[in-house]
Amino acid sequence: MDPNHQQNYGPTHDPIQAPAASQNTYQPPTSSHAPQQNSHHQRGTGRGGAGGGSGGFLSMFKRRGARTDGRKSNRGPDGHNLQHQPSPFDYKSQGGRWEEIRGHIVAMSGEFVGTIMFLWFALSAAQVTSMTNPNPDGSLTPELLLFISLAFGFSLTVNAWAFYRISGGLFNPAVVVGMVVAGSLPWMRGLFLIPAQILGCMVAAALVQCMFPGDVAATLTKLSPGVSIAQGLFIEMFLTALLVFTILMLAAEKHQATFLAPVGIGLSLFVAELSGKLPSSLSSSHTFY
Repeated sequence: MDPNHQQNYGPTHDPIQAPAASQNTYQPPTSSHAPQQNSHHQRGTGRGGAGGGSGGFLSMFKRRGARTDGRKSNRGPDGHNLQHQPSPFDYKSQGGRWEEIRGHIVAMSGEFVGTIMFLWFALSAAQVTSMTNPNPDGSLTPELLLFISLAFGFSLTVNAWAFYRISGGLFNPAVVVGMVVAGSLPWMRGLFLIPAQILGCMVAAALVQCMFPGDVAATLTKLSPGVSIAQGLFIEMFLTALLVFTILMLAAEKHQATFLAPVGIGLSLFVAELSGKLPSSLSSSHTFY
């Protein structure tokens, strides 16, 4: 072979030729160009049939956070969700004291509006129902008791679900005190929430009195005939304990079904209202107005 011919095609003769070929030439995704895969990906590509030949290509799209439409993944490099929204019971602020105070004010506003919405629907149903009560002594018939219990239970379910991400959807000073004692709520947040709940209950009662016929006093907590004060005290204690315990287990204690907590909370209030026969309030703010 001619030595000049070898020199013309030597690697140092034309330094631009090799990079130009790598830039303009399409390289098929063969095994020599495939990225390194871990052991479980290699096991997936070792299967026989048509799936075995395409396993290495498909495994790139099965990785966590992989996208095929060009959008950015919601997960970071360590697998954590970047769009995670903290629970309303996570009160460790990262923005300093002013950010913490702002969070308290937002929660207080949410409790005020949520308490108004919850009791407006519940008290309006109870007030309209009391106008059709055939008993002159004010005791409830089973039909009226079921109607009022459903109104309170469903109203709490809807509004607690709607305001959960804002303030926790507590709407009850007894629940706030229970969560503070259990350590699920800081005492400073409780001082903001309780006045807002009491004020929201008063506003809801005033709105019901103005908008619906009858007297809102018919919805006040009172003892049924034959129930003594001591009996009423223990009845309220057990019914309120059921509501607070349900909230602690379903909402404050995080688990996979936390997003369904308002359903269980509403059902607990429905069962408590059925068993109360007072009618029960289960809320110091309800009794306050």
